[in-house]
Amino acid sequence: MQERMGIAEGPAAVLKHAPRDAFRWAYLFGLSVIAIGMPWGEFLMSLGHFIVLIAWLWEGVARKSFGARSASAFRDPAVLVFLAFPTLHLVGLLWTSDLVWGLDLCRILLPAMVLPVIMASSAALSRIELRTILLLFACSVLLSSITCFLLADDLLDYRALSHFISHIRLALMVCMAVFVVAYYWPVQLSMRVLHCIAIAWYVAFINLLGSIAGIFIVSSVAAWALWHWSSLRKGAARIVLRSLLIAIPLFVVVLLGSSVRDALRVDAIERTPLPYRSAGGEAYKHDTTDMQLENGRYVWRNIAWAEVHRGWQRLSKQPLDTVDEHGHVLYGTLFRYMTSKGLTKDSVGLAALTPEDLDRVHSGVPSINSGLQYRIGERVHELVFELQRYDNTGDPSGYSLAMRLEFWKAAIRIAKDHWLAGVGTGDTQLAFNEEYERMHSKLAPRWHHRAHNQYLTWLVSFGVFGFAVCLCAWVYPARKRKAFTHVLFVAWAFAFIVSCLSEDTLETQAGITFAAFFYCLFVFGATGLSTPADPSPAAVRSE
Repeated sequence: MQERMGIAEGPAAVLKHAPRDAFRWAYLFGLSVIAIGMPWGEFLMSLGHFIVLIAWLWEGVARKSFGARSASAFRDPAVLVFLAFPTLHLVGLLWTSDLVWGLDLCRILLPAMVLPVIMASSAALSRIELRTILLLFACSVLLSSITCFLLADDLLDYRALSHFISHIRLALMVCMAVFVVAYYWPVQLSMRVLHCIAIAWYVAFINLLGSIAGIFIVSSVAAWALWHWSSLRKGAARIVLRSLLIAIPLFVVVLLGSSVRDALRVDAIERTPLPYRSAGGEAYKHDTTDMQLENGRYVWRNIAWAEVHRGWQRLSKQPLDTVDEHGHVLYGTLFRYMTSKGLTKDSVGLAALTPEDLDRVHSGVPSINSGLQYRIGERVHELVFELQRYDNTGDPSGYSLAMRLEFWKAAIRIAKDHWLAGVGTGDTQLAFNEEYERMHSKLAPRWHHRAHNQYLTWLVSFGVFGFAVCLCAWVYPARKRKAFTHVLFVAWAFAFIVSCLSEDTLETQAGITFAAFFYCLFVFGATGLSTPADPSPAAVRSE
């Protein structure tokens, strides 16, 4: 049997499992610190990389094998191809004017430069070593998510549920923790109960984060794994399992469709604006071209602007044209909230607001129904509202999906203008700032961000040829080492690929650590992942 079970076939594959001497323990400790530190912030992640590097250098010098080990890594085609990814970012500095940003990005990418060399030239991790590191990661994610839950001031604010890293990165790590805990299914009943509780918490926390991508990733991987598992069964068991796998996605589609229909529902009484004046004698203003809805009612109808301004001054010291705690214009949040309660936007409607209602408006809660639905359903409602607002006003400012559409529009235009070599490693932000001006975008200057799509970012930065290099750097080594035949790598890869659709995953330390660590662990450093032909980790437990 191959030393690395088909994961590593390069020069490092000839290395036997190292004895657990001081060098080995330091190396394993460093990898464990990275795994544990990912959901807790940059300090532990950086510390873990530093420990791994020192352990590798220390062993190479002490054993007088530094040159040979380094050469073994750099003779490995898979390592060299992967290193083309960070190298391209260094080369991209040649046509970059903003070297400060470019060099900072290269600093962030250091894990992708260091980890493949170290892991490919170190003795392969045994099954039990790999299992321990991955389970430490899953336990750390569990503790981090529970801590975030306990520290959250507002459970309705998904950003407040992530204290240490971005809520988007945390959701990605929670998905990976689900895969790890499910894969290493224990024999003992008590441990199985604990694993079930952990998985239930992970899924519930993804829902609290309102991560539609996270739910999609977990459900898709679960469906794929169960479909494969059902192929090992016969007769009625296979039919029942596959029927469930067909029924569950249909149920999810129906549920999401119901949420969308509910968000687009219009009460019959709302089809005609109020023809009369407010209680204070002011004629109502109606924007009949703006079809934004909240709880079945139109937001921008039945508004007595002067009364609202006078009444609000008596209720709050915060002017209506400032922003709430989520960065949205306060009068927009107020009108959405009043509309959701069925109130007219006038002195009578303001008088019906309770102190609790006012606190919720200040904190950015847009609807009386917030917190009464499952979080994913609320997120669907919010996304529908964002698209309605973007379609009606052309202004995506402050709304994640609408802003991404504007980001992507700008990115495509930049990529078309610089299709050959891109704008360089450090000039992406400058290119976006200029493009927003050319587009006459209504996006507020403080939201002039980059693509929020890793694939578009590669196109903008390096052009079509650089984009091809980036894809090849991540795909070729995994194919050469046959990593795609292993369940955990496929699960991780799917999560990573999906995350890159809506985020520049590799441009933050948490993102690049998540990507580079697991990729290098499975492709260059691991042994002992079961193949689909042997999905049960019984061999791991028997070691």
